[in-house]
Amino acid sequence: HIHILRDSVQPVTIKQILDASRDRPDDSLVINNQSVTMVTFVGLVEEAESMSTYIEFRLNDFTGTIAGRFWIDSDENEYLAARRAEIQRGRMVRVFGNVSGTGEGQPTLAIHHMKVVENSNDFTFHRLEVIHTCLCQTRGGRGSLLGGNSGKMTGLTGLSTTMVTNSTGLDGVQAAVHDVFKARCPSAGLDGVTVSDVINALAGLFTEDQVRSAVDLLSTEGHIYSTVDDDHYQIC
Repeated sequence: HIHILRDSVQPVTIKQILDASRDRPDDSLVINNQSVTMVTFVGLVEEAESMSTYIEFRLNDFTGTIAGRFWIDSDENEYLAARRAEIQRGRMVRVFGNVSGTGEGQPTLAIHHMKVVENSNDFTFHRLEVIHTCLCQTRGGRGSLLGGNSGKMTGLTGLSTTMVTNSTGLDGVQAAVHDVFKARCPSAGLDGVTVSDVINALAGLFTEDQVRSAVDLLSTEGHIYSTVDDDHYQIC
């Protein structure tokens, strides 16, 4: 069953756009089993070619590249024109738009709004938005990440998890593994949670090798400790 998101904006990666199916009668994208009409992502402007009435862009968010077209409003005021002029090759931007041409043809983006991203944290925050949205749509929210193993996320290959950090200094995979232990250990008894349980909880988001490496680091740094054997851990 495909849910329809008519009036919301879906945070995505370009890879998700490229991998999305487009087999609905209304020609909308299907991402994470959701019918999506409007998307947003943060990416780098690789090319920007100005025409008389529009600008052609090539955008790259490090998971893929996509072409986009922004139509220039004939009634554009000086302020908007100045902001648009800031969007040059090499700048990081947040983009809002609709996608067309997926399936048989190369997808292109009809850009409704763009703005320069001044803070690099916005890029990291967007990646977290994408992960959170995928979890909510495929696993029923954060609770399913920490307490269940139903559903898998798609289109996240290529996310730079090492860029995602939290207040403890852990990167994306380490923080996610730590969160699973933190949520499950209190009800797991003295033996704690197995590494296999954590791998299953994060399936589709991180590989087994990534999870095991994160477990080793968390154990070495004193965030978790082994109990009955090297496969069972408790939170410190």
